Amino acid sequence: MNHEERKLFSKKLSDKIIRTHPDVILSCVYGSTAKITDTEWSDLDMIFIVENENKVQGKSFIYKDIVINYQMVNEGELEKTLKIPTMSWPFWMGVLNVLKIIYGDSNQLKRWFKMGYPRLLSRDNGCMYLSQNTQKI
Repeated sequence: MNHEERKLFSKKLSDKIIRTHPDVILSCVYGSTAKITDTEWSDLDMIFIVENENKVQGKSFIYKDIVINYQMVNEGELEKTLKIPTMSWPFWMGVLNVLKIIYGDSNQLKRWFKMGYPRLLSRDNGCMYLSQNTQKI
C-alpha cells in the first residue's frame, strides 16, 4: 500500500468510525503516515479523540497486508494527562506534534498541544523535569 492508498483508507475508516461514534471530536493519523515517511509496508496509526466515555478501546487488524492500528481516546483523559503529566505524557506530546487531521477542528489540536507544552521546564543531567513538580520523566 503506498502513501496515497494509505491516506484514502484512513479517510474511509475515519468516516466509518464517525458514523458509528458520533462523539468523535478529532480523527487523525500519526507516525510515518503523518510524517510522509511511510513505505509500502508501513503500518497505519490512527487516533480518534472522543467527547464522552467510550467503551471501544481501539483495534488492530490487517488490511491488504498492512497492519492498521487505531485508538479511541477520551478527551477528558487526554487533557488530564497533558495537565498533570504521567509517564505517558512524552508519548502524547510526540503524537500531538505529528498528528495530521482527517476530521475535526485544527484549533482543538493546537489547544491540546499548548496545554501540554508548558509542562516542560528544563533539562538537568539528561533528565527532564516537569513544571508541576520535580517528577523526572
